[in-house]
Amino acid sequence: MVFSFQGHSFQNVRNPYNSLTNELKAGIIHLLEVKKPKVMLISDDKKHILDLIESAQKTLVIPVASKEKDSLSAALAISFIIKDLSKEVSILYPYDIPSEFKEFENLVDIKKEFDQKSLVVGINYKDTPVEKINYYIKDDTLNLVVTPVPSNFDLSRVSFTKTGTKYDLIIVIGAKDLGELGNIYYENIDDFKKPPVLNISNGDISENYGTININDPTFDSLTELMYNKLALWGFKPNKNAAKALLIGFKQ
Repeated sequence: MVFSFQGHSFQNVRNPYNSLTNELKAGIIHLLEVKKPKVMLISDDKKHILDLIESAQKTLVIPVASKEKDSLSAALAISFIIKDLSKEVSILYPYDIPSEFKEFENLVDIKKEFDQKSLVVGINYKDTPVEKINYYIKDDTLNLVVTPVPSNFDLSRVSFTKTGTKYDLIIVIGAKDLGELGNIYYENIDDFKKPPVLNISNGDISENYGTININDPTFDSLTELMYNKLALWGFKPNKNAAKALLIGFKQ
């Protein structure tokens, strides 16, 4: 037998930076004096966001390429926060890492593409005495040959599935819509369908494509927006998250 297939309020928010070195605190304070973020009340659900981040065992963070250093700075900051929660987190950035961020390459998983997937062919062979499984390729088609099978073998007993890394949360930073991610999205559309998507943007025309959408154009940069939100959500950045934010503020 042959089977074929083809290929919200800002009052009483504690300062999360108390534990940083004086040098880092001075740098951030100085930059915030120069570029102090505008405060705007927007309708993102703090509890829902925290539930998403804290319950996800595997998170993928995708900074948009067009904002380069700004989006990457924000991505690194939230990734280090998630890593501090003892969760798995990866940044998908299929471009050259700017020199300012080279020190972070060995501190957080930065990948250039989605994990490779596999196609699994399942055959329910109950009561079927399979003796041999072979395959051959013809006309760009991989043919799987299972022998012997009875003439009345039910083809519904053959199934096809794809396997690969499954993420519990995808965080997209700076993209006005998923299409702005280019091939990252178009070649992996199914990967965006199941997990919740947290959309963080400071653009004027961001499409609300996320499960939760944080779109606040009153912030001049994604780094400022991320700094503000991390404090609002009660996260306490470690040294690496603070460094990444500082680099973004300097752009």
